[in-house]
Amino acid sequence: MIFNGSGSMQGQESTNKSLDELQAESFDRAGKATKASYPIERALQARELEAFLSQRQYAVLSTTRPDGRPLAAVILFMFWRGAFWLPSTEGATRIRNLASQPWASLVISHGEGSSHTAVVVEGPTVIHHDRREIDDLFDRGLMPIWRERVNKPHDWVAALIELTPTKLLSYRAPRRS
Repeated sequence: MIFNGSGSMQGQESTNKSLDELQAESFDRAGKATKASYPIERALQARELEAFLSQRQYAVLSTTRPDGRPLAAVILFMFWRGAFWLPSTEGATRIRNLASQPWASLVISHGEGSSHTAVVVEGPTVIHHDRREIDDLFDRGLMPIWRERVNKPHDWVAALIELTPTKLLSYRAPRRS
């Protein structure tokens, strides 16, 4: 995957923070229970975070239905310009959910037991529906990432979800010898 390097925050509520800075702030704001579950000493460092996100292709997206019921679904993700970009098909429940409640969580994980790693992201979303806008986003920088991750035409993408992270926590389980 081609990673945008700086990981700087852009888009809505632009803060020009790196994912590493966002993670540090997220840990600072975290409550006692979160800090116990995600001890800071187990967090991925900036380069590890970038490498982990570059190596993963799918995540679990959590949204809320208009009636309050949760929905979790596996989805392809790309990280570009400080946001997570999630392609979606026409009529997907996640799109209806985000139109009603434009906020989501994304969990990217790998492994099990003493060799697992996880990144949890939360933030507001914007849905890009217009075909010209979607094609323009691909032309402006998503296409190289798409080719590396998917290597198929993107004509099935009816919407692009842009999730701008306002919270990010990571965890790497301690390796046992």
